[in-house]
Amino acid sequence: MSNEQKEREKRIDEFIIDLSENPDETIRFKAIQELILLHDYTEKTIPTLIETLQNEGNYDVMYLIIGELGNFGSKAENAIPVLLELLPNFYEDDEILQLIIEAFGKIGKAAKKAEEPLKKIIREHDIRGMRVYAMQALERIIGSEIITLLDRIIRNDEEDEIVRIEAIHTITKIGTQEVISRLSRILNQIKTEEVKVNIESALGELGISEVIPKLLTRLKESDQSYERSVAAEAMGKIRVKEAIPVLLEAAYEDPDDLVRAEAVKALGNIKSKESTQLLISILKDERNTELRLEVVQALGKIGGKEVIDTLEKVTEEDSEDDVRIKAIDSLVEIDSCESSTILTALLYEDENINVRKAAAKALGYLGTKDVITPLVDILQEDKEDEEILEIIKNTLFQIGKKGYPSALVGIIKCCDEMDIREKATNAITQIEPMKAIPELMQIMKDSDSLIRSLAAFMLSEIGKKLGFEDYEQLISAFKSGAIERNIAQRQILYELEQKKQEILAKRESAEAEQALQHERELNLRKIIKRYSEISLERMAKLLKFKDTLDLEKWLLELPDELAFQVQKEVVKIPQLLQNESREAEEAINKIINSFKEVSLYTCYYCGYPIEKDYKLCPDCGEEITRCSVCKLPIAFGDNIGFCVLCESKGHLDHLQEWVKAKGVCPHCLQKIPIENIIPVETEKRKKTR
Repeated sequence: MSNEQKEREKRIDEFIIDLSENPDETIRFKAIQELILLHDYTEKTIPTLIETLQNEGNYDVMYLIIGELGNFGSKAENAIPVLLELLPNFYEDDEILQLIIEAFGKIGKAAKKAEEPLKKIIREHDIRGMRVYAMQALERIIGSEIITLLDRIIRNDEEDEIVRIEAIHTITKIGTQEVISRLSRILNQIKTEEVKVNIESALGELGISEVIPKLLTRLKESDQSYERSVAAEAMGKIRVKEAIPVLLEAAYEDPDDLVRAEAVKALGNIKSKESTQLLISILKDERNTELRLEVVQALGKIGGKEVIDTLEKVTEEDSEDDVRIKAIDSLVEIDSCESSTILTALLYEDENINVRKAAAKALGYLGTKDVITPLVDILQEDKEDEEILEIIKNTLFQIGKKGYPSALVGIIKCCDEMDIREKATNAITQIEPMKAIPELMQIMKDSDSLIRSLAAFMLSEIGKKLGFEDYEQLISAFKSGAIERNIAQRQILYELEQKKQEILAKRESAEAEQALQHERELNLRKIIKRYSEISLERMAKLLKFKDTLDLEKWLLELPDELAFQVQKEVVKIPQLLQNESREAEEAINKIINSFKEVSLYTCYYCGYPIEKDYKLCPDCGEEITRCSVCKLPIAFGDNIGFCVLCESKGHLDHLQEWVKAKGVCPHCLQKIPIENIIPVETEKRKKTR
């Protein structure tokens, strides 16, 4: 454990003691604030947070603890009883109640005991927002089980309209075929246009293209701005390129600013290159700041040289600082590395501190080696704003991790904090050697003896990973080109090993799947032969389904001519399948094949994973061997047989069952006894080429 980690653990332990034992509520409040800042390292604090919440009397401390417990997600499952106890006490408190509801949702399925209290809030709470929060939380807890409740809310004409619309948004997240069916039925039954347009939008998101003409018509012709804005938003979510002409018109001419903003956003989501000129024109002429911000963001999604030039000009000249900052963010979105020079100038010279901060952060994503020196120069200035300096340190770390040790050396030179120096030193040793070594060799010439020693240490650490005793051996090998050759060879070996492990993992998965399918096939044949009816539960166990519901789903997906009847938890075996006839055997094979629709297959010769419709193995190049009975690939390690008359191959048990039932070969249809199906002896090993 590094010194930094030890110090962090020590601080966390101190905060835990303050939180659980200190009678001063101000200190407890400060302790939980610090623990929130260290969230990624504080999972062990969950029991203390729960216990403290149970006994806490200070409102502000409780507020922070509930929020933090929610942020731990399912790991905070043990907090559910305490949160449920608090619920009645804060039922009328908007802030705490919202936090508790959100915590239930973040904890997710583990918060099942909160289902009924949340349903009560959805049905009865006076505040619309609480009902919406409860709906959203319940969906995360019970998933598709909430569909019926949401259906009732959406259909209820007496329900608050906003709640109905949020119910539509929530049910859309579930996105099953059942959701599509229910929304389609509701759409044909309700009359409220505001609700209908949201259902149309939801169906569009779920892939029902038939609603697109309706939405386009609303966007173009509706006299209600709300309907037009929802329709415009939907076009962006669905990414309907055909809507671009209508969206362009709405973005420029619609009398409502919200509709214009949604149209602009949609054009950005669609990444409409043809809208570039219009959006730039709006940016120049428009007075509405919110709309201009949407335009800048949309341009960032569209990209292109003309957009970059426009955004760079905005960062330097626009009269609104919020728009300038958004333009900087959009340059990052486009990944415009060529904008680093302008961003560096903004960092140096701009009068607005927030613009300077945005430029400094952007350089962390876009900056390369050429910005390191100016960043280090700023870091050395004693009079610079502290927050700017912290951002620049983080930016140099980001640039350093791209493969530029000089950025990290700059941090080492300019920072007195030992933790930061240690972090920068360790980061340099993780850089790809062929990038790090040349820069470190240059740094070895630095006038500062400490920097020279640190550079030598870092070279030694890199050398150890490559098998060299010290940095001098590493430098010698680098100059001779030996390291480059060694790294290239290692990379090839690494990639080969990765491919080998991937093949082995897929093969193991395929073999397990094949064993399951083989067992299912044998048991299904026994069930058909020996039962006229069987309970769902017993059939599910024999066929190794997870539960009776999965078995029922499989039964329902069978074609009508192969259907099993299910009556009161009992499965009736079709009489057709129990006849000893060619038709019965073909029907049984079709059912067996339905088990294999999602199975993994492997090449019979080399074991490489393949899809069922492959003609040639992508690994060994051999033609895929198929069973003459089931027509599916014969997998690596399968027991196979062949007909002595025509030499057609198939799964051994399939051929034997076929010949036993029909007395003929499935391929040449000549009469043969079962003894003429000859097992093939094969070695269970990967074929060499």
